[in-house]
Amino acid sequence: TSTITNPDGSSVQTITTTGADGQQTTVVTTRDASGNITVQTDGDGSATIESAESEESAESEESAESEESTATQAPPKKRVRYEFLEAYPEALGEKIGLQARIRMRDGREHEGVVKSATEHALQLEKRATGGRMLFPIKVKDIASATVRERIEE
Repeated sequence: TSTITNPDGSSVQTITTTGADGQQTTVVTTRDASGNITVQTDGDGSATIESAESEESAESEESAESEESTATQAPPKKRVRYEFLEAYPEALGEKIGLQARIRMRDGREHEGVVKSATEHALQLEKRATGGRMLFPIKVKDIASATVRERIEE
């Protein structure tokens, strides 16, 4: 006996028996996703058996298919893009892990990843020769900030 069940709910079961006379008989039972059952033997042909449940499901599938053809199709996949958006310096604590561009009141600019933030300061991870460094920035010294945000369209 062997049974194979597919993800859609259909299955195939094969049973092989050997009679007293040594003759083998194979019976294959197939159930489709709608619940229809087909029984085949290696000598007798085949017979189809439909239960009341499978008839109801077939009718509901037919009506569902006709509704699907008239209904709107699935929405297209959302397109994702990234863009630098303005952020309040005080809100940079909510942007940990995101890339930021910060313009200081004295005109200097810094770019890096926001690693940590408190009410008064934040740490920006910047690329430096030979690696990365954490750069402390006082929130009161920030003139403006932009953060690279994910935008779904």
